[in-house]
Amino acid sequence: MTKVLLQVEGVSKKLCKNLQLSLRYGLKDIGAQMFGLQMSQDLRKEEFWALKDVSFDLKQGECMALLGQNGAGKSTLLRLISGIMKPDSGNIKLHGSAKGIVSLGAGFDQFLTGRENVYVNGALLGFSTKEIDAIYNDIVNFAETEEFMNTPVKYYSSGMTVRLGYAIAAQVKPDILIVDEVLAVGDEAFKEKCLNRIKEHLKIGAVIIVAHQLDLLKRVANRCLILEKGKVIEELVDVEAGIERFRKRIHG
Repeated sequence: MTKVLLQVEGVSKKLCKNLQLSLRYGLKDIGAQMFGLQMSQDLRKEEFWALKDVSFDLKQGECMALLGQNGAGKSTLLRLISGIMKPDSGNIKLHGSAKGIVSLGAGFDQFLTGRENVYVNGALLGFSTKEIDAIYNDIVNFAETEEFMNTPVKYYSSGMTVRLGYAIAAQVKPDILIVDEVLAVGDEAFKEKCLNRIKEHLKIGAVIIVAHQLDLLKRVANRCLILEKGKVIEELVDVEAGIERFRKRIHG
């Protein structure tokens, strides 16, 4: 039987449009948790449901494409699975590790060099310095940033930053690889490398991918989830049919 690596069960997440109110609500919720109080599931002023009652399973060998327009809840779902955020209700059960390419390169220190960021990010992902030493050249070769590794990341283009972020995550080889818009950068050769690496990963784990290049998704995804305003509209194993249905929803 194929191993289930991820179970998302009735997950909902509220977000707030107002930063000041968001901080206030966050403090209240932390206090409620500390005292074991039940948090309200009602929306407060300026809040909205970024995700509402989302459920699905992901098995080894599966690549799930998340489809949805901006604001559909895709990035929120990725952050919840990565552990960056916690759901307000429901459960996320990871049977293994999930490593994050959510807004690739977002965790980089802009004042550190590319090389320094590789070691810092590697340490955050649980790698020892010796382990990073062993894969450093592979990371640089994959990212194609060799001549810029001693340059502070703040001088990198967005494409270079994303390529380096993906190269680090690709070497981690978690059970669930989370890819957010990596196919939006780089030339065709780099995109091809990314697709091949995703296919390789499916031999040992699973992948969740977000990309606006829908035709490229057909080449790697074998399942898709269509999100709209935080809710699951459809879940299909026919990715091509799912993409066509998604396009029809966009264009009416």
